Amino acid sequence: MLKRFLLRSLVLAGILLACFAHLVWNGWHAKKIVAENLPHPSLSTGKRDIDLSVPTYEPGRLYDLTFERGEETGGTLPADARLKVQLTSNGRTRLLVVRSGHPNTDVSWWALLTGREKLQIVADREWIDLGPAPQPGETFEVQVSGLLPGPYGFAQIFTHDRPHFSLIRAVRPESPRARITRTTLRYAFQRAEPVPARETLARFFFFISCSRVLQVTGLVAIVLLFAGWWWLWEKRYSRAVAALVPAITLIHACCLAPFQGADESFHVGTVEAVVWNPEMFANLYSYPSSLGLLYDVIGYDKWVRYPEISVSIDSPERRARVRDVAAHRLEAEARKGGPGLPEAYLLN
Repeated sequence: MLKRFLLRSLVLAGILLACFAHLVWNGWHAKKIVAENLPHPSLSTGKRDIDLSVPTYEPGRLYDLTFERGEETGGTLPADARLKVQLTSNGRTRLLVVRSGHPNTDVSWWALLTGREKLQIVADREWIDLGPAPQPGETFEVQVSGLLPGPYGFAQIFTHDRPHFSLIRAVRPESPRARITRTTLRYAFQRAEPVPARETLARFFFFISCSRVLQVTGLVAIVLLFAGWWWLWEKRYSRAVAALVPAITLIHACCLAPFQGADESFHVGTVEAVVWNPEMFANLYSYPSSLGLLYDVIGYDKWVRYPEISVSIDSPERRARVRDVAAHRLEAEARKGGPGLPEAYLLN
């Protein structure tokens, strides 16, 4: 029985190691936006990405895109920067082929297999990689073709802001008179910015290392995970489900940054007030100062809602500031209501 337990435990440990290997792989392939014409709005603005752009008009399946950069337009960009535009497809994922120039031929499967043309699987409101960013004085031409039936378009912003280009043109070759946009496309320049494995793991385990609650919860979750895994092999399915469901739920909770559960900033602030100062409910729009300090130090206002933006613990100095706040009990601050914070108030 001990031999079986060790063998099954090794299998589960191998799965967990594979998960961490995937995490490290993602770190090695991390990317960063270095310039754009519509930055993500912070939470305090009261706006979302979807409020600042609309789909282009008269969607189609084939587009010829032209980007012209003047000699003095937008300054220089990193040599490895790549140009991307945002897809809008009414909630649908599209298979897109990106081709250099404005060819008049059909998509070639041979060209796709040899890599001369790029096939991309892009979800709605995600980014299409058009290729290396043009430098000042260059004109960049690219064709985007939908591989399967179903029209799509691009995100257009409400202004003509295109500080990096003197001209952006979008044309549908099969319908030249179609009016694609009256303003301009939303674009971004992105470059690879690999994160070493040690730094990736330091960020992943950082909040767990700051909290005894998370450490104990994580330990309980691991014990439940191994127990549920054993019962699953033993075909004791009721026990397995009773252990595995809370195990995975708790592991997921431990891996989240603060305030990342559904409406968690509301709920955690409400619990804090119930425990320390119920009189705070006289002003539902205040927030416990204890949690307000954590809210500010992790830069919640800037990265919440955007999974591609790193939480503000991406350097030892920033982690030290967060750890300093997390190391204090903050009992006096928990009894005081702080200023109103975006998406952070008490529930009646």
